[in-house]
Amino acid sequence: MIKNIIFDIGNVLMTFSPVTYYKEIFHDEALTEKVCQAIFSHDAWLKYDQGVLFMKDLYEIYHKEYPQYQTEIDIILKDWMKLMQPMEISFSLMQRLKKEGYHIYILSNISKDSADYLKANQPFFDWSDGCVLSYEEKS
Repeated sequence: MIKNIIFDIGNVLMTFSPVTYYKEIFHDEALTEKVCQAIFSHDAWLKYDQGVLFMKDLYEIYHKEYPQYQTEIDIILKDWMKLMQPMEISFSLMQRLKKEGYHIYILSNISKDSADYLKANQPFFDWSDGCVLSYEEKS
């Protein structure tokens, strides 16, 4: 019998669609795709999620590697967490499963900054019985 349910955060509990969000700000879909690809697919971002690099490191790395996108990089790094919005259907499911007696866990590749932001602004960590987050594991 299933007793434990594991939820991810990105695109399960919270939306994460940077291109959709930033094309409304930059008004240039091609530019937005290039910059988002440069930031979110870079090894530095993975290391940020692992808790090995910090936001100040990202500014330095991205500015050095992509000087032509400094303005866009600064905008994204300053407020990228705002693009995450709750996925209400997942929240409802999580609450229902909890009420039905399932143990709820969170397993996610996420930076400390993101986790701190979400813990302060979203209720799902309180609903869970535990979590494993990449920045804590350095993995």
